[in-house]
Amino acid sequence: MRTGGKELKAQTINQAKGPAEISDSTKGLYLRVGKTGAKSLWWRGTPKGLGKVRTKIVDWPANDDEQRGLLERARSTANSYNACALAGIDPTAKPEEELEAERGALTVGTVAKAYIEFIKTRAAAGKRSATQAKETEAILRKRLASLWEEPYLEVGTKKLQPLLDALKDDDKPRAAGRLFESCKALANAVPHLARFEDHRDDMLRHPWVAMRALYMVPEKLSRDRVLTEKEIKAVWAAAEAQGFPYGDAIRLLFLTGCRLTEVSEMQWHEIDLDAKEWT
Repeated sequence: MRTGGKELKAQTINQAKGPAEISDSTKGLYLRVGKTGAKSLWWRGTPKGLGKVRTKIVDWPANDDEQRGLLERARSTANSYNACALAGIDPTAKPEEELEAERGALTVGTVAKAYIEFIKTRAAAGKRSATQAKETEAILRKRLASLWEEPYLEVGTKKLQPLLDALKDDDKPRAAGRLFESCKALANAVPHLARFEDHRDDMLRHPWVAMRALYMVPEKLSRDRVLTEKEIKAVWAAAEAQGFPYGDAIRLLFLTGCRLTEVSEMQWHEIDLDAKEWT
């Protein structure tokens, strides 16, 4: 929720409840209040020809002494950013030398740890299976150990393929498939994490984002067995006990024979409750 446009005061900030965004009278300056109550002062603007940008100026402290004069300094910073934006300069852009140094420090291990932290947070919020999050962490830490210190942006499919082949040669096609899926999921998630915002464009072009199982781990696409009637009953009972959302999704997979992504990405506009149809 966005509100405001009036001059912010310390008392207003201290009493603000989240989540919310409250604009200051200074152009581009606004207060951001998170769900947990954490507060920070941000700037947003549109430098000519560069599109919309935003950046955090400072976290809002709880201590009264630390708050003194902070709003005035934030307004001064916002005004300098506005002057840059007017001249067509992105005030949030880092020097190329600094970005290059960061790219070098952006190892596979650094990125993997950030992704692991991300999926654990989602699991804690009930948005992902906690068991799956633990399994993914174990896979990444164990299988990518030899690439852990390699620069992430320089590790393409050619360095991942030998790891997949080694698992397949060791008669572990399922492990190869899980490593492939974990790396692809990582590559598609990390560009959208706030900590990697400066490297988002480079990360979106990473080879792992678009790699295809058909060419890298074709064995994972085959099935050498089906569930027995006894196993189906056991899975159905476990899914029923699990309930919404994962248990219900599993039962729907059994009933329809649909692909996992078809069920997990189902939209309400596809459902006709009166006709009892899913199109």
